Amino acid sequence: DLVNSKQDNIPYSGPLIALPSDKSDKNVFSFQNRQYRDGITISIDNRRLLTVNHVGIEHYLYGVVGREMGNDAPEEALKAQAVASRSYALALQGSGLKYDLGVNTSTQVYGGYSAEMDFGAERAIQAVDETRGEVIYYKDNGNKKIVQAFFHSNAGGYTEDSENVWNESLPYLRGVPSPDDDYAEKYGEMIGQKWASESYRWEKTFSLAEIEEAIKKYNEGSSSPINIGGFQEIILHREGRDAKSKTVSGRVTRVELVGTKGKANVYRDNIRTLFGLKSTKFDVIGSTSKIIVIENGLGERRRLEETTGLKIIGAGDYLVDSNDINEPFQAITHNGKTVLTGRSEKITFKGFGYGHGIGMSQWGAQGMAVKGASYREIIEHYYNQDKKDGKLTVESY
Repeated sequence: DLVNSKQDNIPYSGPLIALPSDKSDKNVFSFQNRQYRDGITISIDNRRLLTVNHVGIEHYLYGVVGREMGNDAPEEALKAQAVASRSYALALQGSGLKYDLGVNTSTQVYGGYSAEMDFGAERAIQAVDETRGEVIYYKDNGNKKIVQAFFHSNAGGYTEDSENVWNESLPYLRGVPSPDDDYAEKYGEMIGQKWASESYRWEKTFSLAEIEEAIKKYNEGSSSPINIGGFQEIILHREGRDAKSKTVSGRVTRVELVGTKGKANVYRDNIRTLFGLKSTKFDVIGSTSKIIVIENGLGERRRLEETTGLKIIGAGDYLVDSNDINEPFQAITHNGKTVLTGRSEKITFKGFGYGHGIGMSQWGAQGMAVKGASYREIIEHYYNQDKKDGKLTVESY
């Protein structure tokens, strides 16, 4: 505990504030084996010490850009990340009662001064310096504001409208094609690392017992537990916020689980939490060779041999155009609903992308930069759908 020096028997809740006496001084301090720039505040919060780094925005970005984008990313992609991260941080400034931003992916990854010591960090620092003070503004209905420039690792080929992942519809967070996301695969092959490739294309397999174990684990931390008994069936819905249209990217917004004791729905990003998935841009494939009963979107259930003109997923390919019933498959209906019964011994989630899919795709930005796009063009694409209508601007704040 901190103790008041005048009255030693009275706990002192703080805060204690230490700031550099000279702004030109680097003033690096260490906390929990990590170094930070500028100032520090220590206070007691719920009987624990709360430590907050008071840091200028440009110094803050020195600790963010490389950790978020990677120090070896193309120069223009690093600049795009610097402007997006600066915009995001300033848009959230003052929004928290105790601090503005965290240090992990819940806001932005922040490595402090230690990140400046990473191999190649000078490239990220240069990107920050060369875009110093620049932020993204969006003008809507006469109001000009710094945007909440959300970003994620990989869109898997297409970003999504904000309201289909969270709640609020924002004009600068609309779904756009992101074909250069496959740069992650090319980069992964080049350096011989699967983690890069698997940020674009991935799969995860569960046995039926593992599905039930995932549900049990999810229930331990959920205020809305799933009580369906033994797992029987999984139904995927790709509904827009209006429950009528489909998601623009094909992301799953609702998973309907059917069991021996009933049904339960899991929505949007909670789907990733439930199954530990990289994204919600996925489909499911069963291991059974039996014909799967599908639902055609009209409430009718048919066996596949009675149905024509449907897309199916084959055992070896992600999507095929065949009605060959001699191989394992499952149907995708015209309205984007996917149904897979529990007759399979295993269920495989085959997906694309990594993250929530809103705003700038970091791998897509790198792919665009490799092809010659400037950081302003990258920002215009992901935050204004290449409209070039003047509503979005990049300028000093």
